[in-house]
Amino acid sequence: MLRQLGVAEAAGGLAAAAAEQRQQQQQQAPRGPPRPRERRPALPAAALAARKSKRQRGERPLAVEEAVAEAAAELIGGDAPDLAGASEKDLEHGALLDLEAYFQLMGQDVSGAVHTDGRFRGWVSPAVCERYDIPPDPAAAWEAGGGGNFSFKIDKTAIPAAQRARGWSDARAFSHTQLVKNPNAYFYRHVAPHEQQAQGEWIEEEHQAFVETARAHGVGDKWGLFASHLPQRVGYQCSAYYRDVVIPSGLVIDRRFKMTRAGKAVYVG
Repeated sequence: MLRQLGVAEAAGGLAAAAAEQRQQQQQQAPRGPPRPRERRPALPAAALAARKSKRQRGERPLAVEEAVAEAAAELIGGDAPDLAGASEKDLEHGALLDLEAYFQLMGQDVSGAVHTDGRFRGWVSPAVCERYDIPPDPAAAWEAGGGGNFSFKIDKTAIPAAQRARGWSDARAFSHTQLVKNPNAYFYRHVAPHEQQAQGEWIEEEHQAFVETARAHGVGDKWGLFASHLPQRVGYQCSAYYRDVVIPSGLVIDRRFKMTRAGKAVYVG
């Protein structure tokens, strides 16, 4: 048995030595010259169309207003409007346009649009004031709700346990206590008591009420007060509708906004 083990060990040692010798021979063997890299054939010159400017082609470069008009023709697929006076920055890809310039570019008449400086100058809807005994002006409402100094900091001690039990955020729960004292805060997050908040697409009646309220009182801030004129809508819904629908539709001209060429309203202050 021991003899067999000794033979096996000797055979294993010889095999390992032979493998090591082959490896050394491979490393010492001279290498042939490197293979040349294959190069792809170049495209024929005719396949690469040369791009030249109008000056290189011997043509007169477009003036700024002509370039804008040419871009307008591509956008609306018809006769381009006259946009003399547009800046060169408006021609850059992705540049923001003033609202009037954008709607002129799109060939849309906005002469009947509401013009605003971004301020709502009204108060709570008279019908809501009467129904919920809200005083007719901010100072009287503040005093009727307890008065005191205004603070952006939420007084968590003023949040009733019933609102906490609903799992609301502190901001939403606290604003629910402000119907009389600070109706702008209340209606930004809540509809009038006993109303059901509407969700989803706006109906035509809501759309008309929005524009009429903007025309009568201005629009652009105090969204809670603004929303009190639109039953079943809250302030943050009105703010989003203003940015996403009303301004891009050309119904209100608010110079704090500009438009992208894709038709998106961007707040610039």
